[in-house]
Amino acid sequence: RMLIVLNTYKNPVYVKRVWTIFELWTASADKHVTVTMTLPDHVKTDIAKESVGVITKNLKDIDAATAEASDPRDEDSIKTKIRRASGGFDGVNKVAKQLLGQSLCTMITELIEAAQVG
Repeated sequence: RMLIVLNTYKNPVYVKRVWTIFELWTASADKHVTVTMTLPDHVKTDIAKESVGVITKNLKDIDAATAEASDPRDEDSIKTKIRRASGGFDGVNKVAKQLLGQSLCTMITELIEAAQVG
């Protein structure tokens, strides 16, 4: 199981770090790994108020090629692995966007259902 903890959904640090994008892509290849995402409660409240356009823009902006690592050697190593992988950066980005998009949709649905109950 993989748990993604985003600090925010607007331009989160998670999608700016090549390690986390790579880990997400790696997890997607393992059919035994379930990917789940969470946000702090105050961010969940904010996301419930935001437009879908902002969320979509942030997903479109995910780019492993421009993502960074604190150690340049790590960044080079990961990006080399991504370049050699089937689909390269486009494939990794596509998986990251799909999985994060699905997780956001699930969370939004849960927020909507909770608001209807409350």
